[in-house]
Amino acid sequence: HGVTVGDDDGTDISRLEIYTTSDAGKTWQRVADKNLPPTQGYAFSSNFNSYAVFQNTLWFTAGDSYGNSYTYRSDDFGNHWQQFPLTVSFNDFAFADKQNGLGVSFDDNGAPLEVETHDGGKTWADKSFTGYPMGLFITVIPSTHTFVSTIPHFVPVAGSSYSNDYGAT
Repeated sequence: HGVTVGDDDGTDISRLEIYTTSDAGKTWQRVADKNLPPTQGYAFSSNFNSYAVFQNTLWFTAGDSYGNSYTYRSDDFGNHWQQFPLTVSFNDFAFADKQNGLGVSFDDNGAPLEVETHDGGKTWADKSFTGYPMGLFITVIPSTHTFVSTIPHFVPVAGSSYSNDYGAT
């Protein structure tokens, strides 16, 4: 199974162009517009590593020309999509299961930031934590609730960190 997401195709500027495959990429089918909510302005996909997968549920982030950000979620390998307003910012995010996700970022001074969701990405909130999560990339070790965050090379810090308690420590 696979999904690819692109900006609007010019025919309907408020919808992203999404294709799915179920045969290892031999053929691709475009997701019908009726299965994809429109944005308010010109739709564009994220150009960063902002996607997550857990079993048959997929998430990605996108935006529009009015400055709105969205989380998209599909519960059927990308054939139908829901769209939720995204009111926080993060560099990357991951889900430990279909409901619980964690996003990482850092402020202008390089201090780490975390956000969390417990409703499958519908809403996100700032998360309090202790320690030093890395603010560039995050993933979950499969079949666990262990999040691993990294910064491969960055000032003021580079490295990796992990959390076994949904980012609290």
